[in-house]
Amino acid sequence: MLFAIDTNPLIDWAEGYDDIADCFQLIKQRIPGVSIIVPPTVLHELGYFARTNAKNLGLHAIKALELIRDEPLLRPINLVPVGHGIVDINAWKIRERKLIDEDEKNDSLILAEAGLLECSVLLTSDSHLTDIEPKMLREVMKDFDGSIPIIQSPRQILKNFGRI
Repeated sequence: MLFAIDTNPLIDWAEGYDDIADCFQLIKQRIPGVSIIVPPTVLHELGYFARTNAKNLGLHAIKALELIRDEPLLRPINLVPVGHGIVDINAWKIRERKLIDEDEKNDSLILAEAGLLECSVLLTSDSHLTDIEPKMLREVMKDFDGSIPIIQSPRQILKNFGRI
């Protein structure tokens, strides 16, 4: 089984929030052989924050990249060029259908990447992703190549399994 992860839980983990590490531990215990994919857009965002210190996240982005490197559960992934094209089209459709606002383009790309990479779950703390109505998400993504991920926050996963 594959999960995908958004940028914000990785930044939270780098800042020392225990929910993220606890969520990873729970996932490893409950789902043998699971991997958490770090999609290309997440890597680009972390790289951008690390280089520019945008939003004062530079040091946390560097720490997040180090954690990705050191955590065997996490697998950074890139796409072949045609994959990026498919993701761009699918992300545009997600925004066109108003599941995600136009100014949150990167989140639409991350959601489209998670689907194309056949991820069952997208871990995010962004409410504009976690608040997407699952029925609408299925309607928009049903014709995309790949899967339709369940969008959950690390905290929701811990709560669902009685850990908090």
